[in-house]
Amino acid sequence: MYYLYMPNGGSGIGVAISDDPGGPFVDALGSTLISGGTPGVSDVDWIFDPACFVDDDGQAWTAHARSGSPRPARRRARVSPKSSLEEP
Repeated sequence: MYYLYMPNGGSGIGVAISDDPGGPFVDALGSTLISGGTPGVSDVDWIFDPACFVDDDGQAWTAHARSGSPRPARRRARVSPKSSLEEP
């Protein structure tokens, strides 16, 4: 499974999935994955530049840039269309 994380005009981050890296990709959730209503993000003016990685123990993470906050990035654990957001 391939995941494509994309910003939504600075107001959130969505995720699309595909069985092939060349697509077609489809919306995995029907709504944004991370938005201003996501816990820990309510103080952020812009949410953008999503990235993801898997660390040495197999834990999946996302990171994204944030404006309007003293912290430039926020990480969230276990982000996938079938799981919930958890604070690291």
